[in-house]
Amino acid sequence: MEQTNPVTELELYLIRHGLTGQSDDADLFPEDPLLTPEGVIQARKLGERLSEVDFDAVYSSCMRRTVQTANEIMIRQKREKPLYLDPVFSETRISESAKGTSLEYLKGLCRFAEPADGVTLGDRVFEGNENDTDADIQKRIGRGLETLIGRYTNGEKVAVVMHAGIMTHAAFYLMGFKEKLPEDVDISFRNTCITKIVFFKKGTNPYGSVVFQNMNDTAHLGF
Repeated sequence: MEQTNPVTELELYLIRHGLTGQSDDADLFPEDPLLTPEGVIQARKLGERLSEVDFDAVYSSCMRRTVQTANEIMIRQKREKPLYLDPVFSETRISESAKGTSLEYLKGLCRFAEPADGVTLGDRVFEGNENDTDADIQKRIGRGLETLIGRYTNGEKVAVVMHAGIMTHAAFYLMGFKEKLPEDVDISFRNTCITKIVFFKKGTNPYGSVVFQNMNDTAHLGF
């Protein structure tokens, strides 16, 4: 039987934001803090590590901490490119009353920021609320992931800067838990960790079409 070489369709990097704390303006944005000084250092180390990866696209939620983290990646890329903002990657169970900031504000954190294709940013730049069930969140992150999987099929490298909660849902979705999470299993994603998933053309890779190449990788932080 003729052996087929694996054909890569997409290299997806799921990245958690840097360390956060209570901001000076926490009364205005209680669920949308900025990075702490330590978090900024973590994000810089992340950006330095990923500077040799020429991303075809970089996405982020519309929360301040992810945009700050993504900016440290963007400014170290060898060529300028947009940072695509998409509320579908918002953290889980954000209160309905939390609205977030404006596009103009977010562009102040990263000048490359712009809404992703098909996204219109309204008064509330988050998606989901505190009443969401696990099934609701799986449906949301599934929609976001399937959009990327369908859009990038020619071996592109795509990064998404997100949050620990939604990243857990994303990982389990890509493991096959598309409707609900497995019982008694959790993943504690560290700040600025990288989880890389490679998607292969169906039937070309003996190990499957979705392969987790690494998970929760923080080698840039020294552990």
